[in-house]
Amino acid sequence: MENTFIKNKYYQWYNNIIANSCPTSEYIEYHHVIPRSLGGTDGKNNIVRLTAREHFICHVLLTKFTQGSDRHKMLYAANMMSQISRDYQHRYIPNSKIYEMLKKDFSKMHSERLTGKQLSNEHRNKISQSLKGRAVSTDTIQKQVAKNTGKKRTPEQKERMRQAQLTRKQKTEEEKSLISAKISQSLKSKKLGPKSASHKENLSKSLLGKYKGVPKSEETKQKMRKPKSEAHRKAISDGRKAKYAKLREQQC
Repeated sequence: MENTFIKNKYYQWYNNIIANSCPTSEYIEYHHVIPRSLGGTDGKNNIVRLTAREHFICHVLLTKFTQGSDRHKMLYAANMMSQISRDYQHRYIPNSKIYEMLKKDFSKMHSERLTGKQLSNEHRNKISQSLKGRAVSTDTIQKQVAKNTGKKRTPEQKERMRQAQLTRKQKTEEEKSLISAKISQSLKSKKLGPKSASHKENLSKSLLGKYKGVPKSEETKQKMRKPKSEAHRKAISDGRKAKYAKLREQQC
């Protein structure tokens, strides 16, 4: 074994499995003692015959005495072994505890590797091109809404968002106008159906008292003074009549 490995108990267990391996079952798997992704070769001295269970355990142990990018590779390999199996393979199926441990360790390390990483313009363009034209199903949207409903941001998240806004590049009036025009055009092309009663109620609750005491701009006042159509006036009148009729019924 190479000196870059951590010489802990998992390292010893790994060596013991390799040294004492003598599978008697019909089904065996070939394992690289030093994985190819860590510089191992396909030579006979680097390949050992293991049972499916021994093979899986060896890959789990490799995640315990490697570090840095090597550990990330070993976590990826162990995760793939726990969920991918081909027709000619009879992979060992780990219990839920081992499966959860591998998933958590891989997710944590992947997140740590990406934290603070700046994407190049080329990488951003590739991501943008891959996402163009991708349709999101209604089920996916509903799942995302259900997942985020009631979720509150932590103080750390709020602080990161505040810092991001402080360092954000200020857009010129021309850029703002172009963005506004794009949004307006995209909304016009969408077929927006009528809002449901629950949607209207949620909107009403969210806006209740939001603009109380906020002075209206002259532009807003001019828009409010704009003459209304006959249909608009009738709708306002009918709405007021219904409102006061309901109030009278409640008082009786």
